[in-house]
Amino acid sequence: MVNLKYYNSACAILHGLQGIGAIIYTIFNHNANEFRVPILTHHAKWNETTGPADATQELGLFPLAGVTCSLPFMSCLAHIIMACSEHFGQNDTYRKNINKYRNPWRWIEYAFSSTLMFFLICLLFSIYDLSTLMALAIMNASIMFLGYVMEKDHSVQPSKFGWKPFFVATGIALVQWGILYSTLSTTDDRMPDLIWAVLFSYFFLFLLFPANMAWLYWNWDLDKNSKYSKYIKSERVYMILSLTSKSILLWLILFGVNQPNVYTMKK
Repeated sequence: MVNLKYYNSACAILHGLQGIGAIIYTIFNHNANEFRVPILTHHAKWNETTGPADATQELGLFPLAGVTCSLPFMSCLAHIIMACSEHFGQNDTYRKNINKYRNPWRWIEYAFSSTLMFFLICLLFSIYDLSTLMALAIMNASIMFLGYVMEKDHSVQPSKFGWKPFFVATGIALVQWGILYSTLSTTDDRMPDLIWAVLFSYFFLFLLFPANMAWLYWNWDLDKNSKYSKYIKSERVYMILSLTSKSILLWLILFGVNQPNVYTMKK
């Protein structure tokens, strides 16, 4: 647990510093500061001659770079809570959960930060429909919840442990990414290279998290000490993956808003 405390403290500091750096970058970069994307809704508009027709309504403009700056602070806060929990003594629920091979704090933080990250990438990739964005966000949060269910079920009933949550989450992820990648069929080769880098980098990094979970639970029939040691190693990998993926994608998105935009060209 001592090592986890140091890992959480280091991750909190690194996430926080990057958040501050992202804010400074956004303030002093005109393109990032002014970059906006529309949030749209679709509804049926009745035409007496032709019947119902699709109509689009713009709800507002989304400050992509500004909201992106909040990502590292979400992770920073979560790591601060977990690092400080070492001082709570007998009331340290974080330590008790780790001893039971589960960490609900991780999944709560992922549910917010990874969902927001996926939301931002969809906007950067020109998915502006609010209903579609909400559906994709709920799918992503559901995947995180199923990750927690897998850990919790195992810690409560190890004899009945199974891979059902993992496979259900995989199915949801296939639909989620299928919707996102379906835009490729209507995207021409003029899309900036950096946007493609964001999309494929996130997909690759996204796959590393279930890979870590699969490694953890594969051949899980171990003695108590070996099982605890393996879980601690997996927990450290989760922290490194989270820091690495969010750092890379944070700056890819912020650099990505340097692409041409009608709102940045007004001044």
